[in-house]
Amino acid sequence: MSLHKNFRRNGSIILFLLIASMAWADNKPKSSPPPRPAPAQKPAKAQKPAPAAHTPAKANTGTAAGQHPPSSHAASGTRPGSTGAGHPNAAGAGHPSTRTFSNGTTARFSAAGRIQSIHTANGVTIRRGVGGQRTIVTRSNGRTLVSTGPNSGYSQRAYMHRNGRVYVQRTYVIGGRTSVYVYNRFSYGGAFYYGYVPGYYYRPAFYGWVYNPWVNPVYYRWDWLASSWYAPYGYYFTPAPSYPVASLWLTDFLLAESLRAAYDASTLQQPSGPPPDQSAAQNTVLTPEIKQAIAEEVKREIDAERAAAASQPEPAAPPEAAPAAVPAPAPTAPEATQVAEQRPEALDPAVSVFVVSANLDVNAGDQACSLSPGDVIMRVDDIPDAKKNITVKVASSKRSDCPTGQRVAVAVADLQEMHNDFRAKIDSGLKTLADNQGKNGLPPAPDTQTAAGEVPQPAPDAVRADLQKLQAVADQTEADVKRQAASTGTT
Repeated sequence: MSLHKNFRRNGSIILFLLIASMAWADNKPKSSPPPRPAPAQKPAKAQKPAPAAHTPAKANTGTAAGQHPPSSHAASGTRPGSTGAGHPNAAGAGHPSTRTFSNGTTARFSAAGRIQSIHTANGVTIRRGVGGQRTIVTRSNGRTLVSTGPNSGYSQRAYMHRNGRVYVQRTYVIGGRTSVYVYNRFSYGGAFYYGYVPGYYYRPAFYGWVYNPWVNPVYYRWDWLASSWYAPYGYYFTPAPSYPVASLWLTDFLLAESLRAAYDASTLQQPSGPPPDQSAAQNTVLTPEIKQAIAEEVKREIDAERAAAASQPEPAAPPEAAPAAVPAPAPTAPEATQVAEQRPEALDPAVSVFVVSANLDVNAGDQACSLSPGDVIMRVDDIPDAKKNITVKVASSKRSDCPTGQRVAVAVADLQEMHNDFRAKIDSGLKTLADNQGKNGLPPAPDTQTAAGEVPQPAPDAVRADLQKLQAVADQTEADVKRQAASTGTT
């Protein structure tokens, strides 16, 4: 009994002490808990570039073998790393925008705030492509000047009228090479286009030697296999081990020249060299089937040129007689001259294969991607849409370009310039064959004499200094736009 009483007394004491302890804890001053670490912020997802409207005059960098600019309807866009506005709020971060500044300059910015295009009050237009490549265009006194790099671009001006046709000449500069070409200017469906005009033709026997199979396959070693331009594209293009016919040799010749142009353009715009691969999964190559398709187009062009040579009514005036020809006036705008109506050769149903000749931004639905020299596309439509674009399929492309199999919209004028470049490169390859026949494994040719083309070849214009000045103007203009955009903030 005594033990039970002691247990009850001790239990009461323990309970009292427990209640008192809890009451003291509730009244004790509480210190603030340490702040929780801020949650790590997830990096913002990159905004997809909005589909860009078609903008005028995108230029081709080209090669000495025949450099032809695409038309005035290339889409514009940017890739990460391209030159931008310098201030994320300068163009309204998160969506594309267009700004007009107090000096009359209008600039378009991508969703990321990078410069896509600039147009100044005095008529200079600057465009930045998907890969950051810069093209600068200006027109003055009947001449168009296009700069595509520190020492590359071309000048175009009126040349002459003859037999109811209008001709222009272009003087191209790339690296240390200068070339001049003549084009027939014509209209089609309310737009103006240019067609390549050969400077001279070969005799029928030579065209037959090129068109028909050679007696024995030719084992030819190209002198560019160890060149710096070839290494970045070795995964994509490998020359054939032998050539049973000249059309296959010419195919590898023009593909090599196109890839050389791609390399030159990338090193001029980006001194570090070609852009890195954008898609490691795309490891396409120029297959024998694609090369054969190009070779068939080469044969078609050789036969067409042979027919054109045979249809010449009389030899054209020699180059020294050029001043006697009736010169074309120098209109202030290309549209000021009346020209013939004809369908561009690029829309000929017999022509379906094209080798890309210049950096070109295109749209695949609402997405932008780029094509570069050496990519191969095939036309799948015959009738242009209301915007004078036509659908093509990418047959073969390099890793950084639009994926193989993709269908994209290309301006008809860009397609026509690819065709012009194709013809010019074939002529350059024919000259190489004629100059080297009987050497380096090539069989002897029966007749390599030439006859003048439909118009005499002009002398090249001096354009290097003007192209360099245009680069300096563009540098200053872009710097001014970045400064004004940063100082004025969003619209």
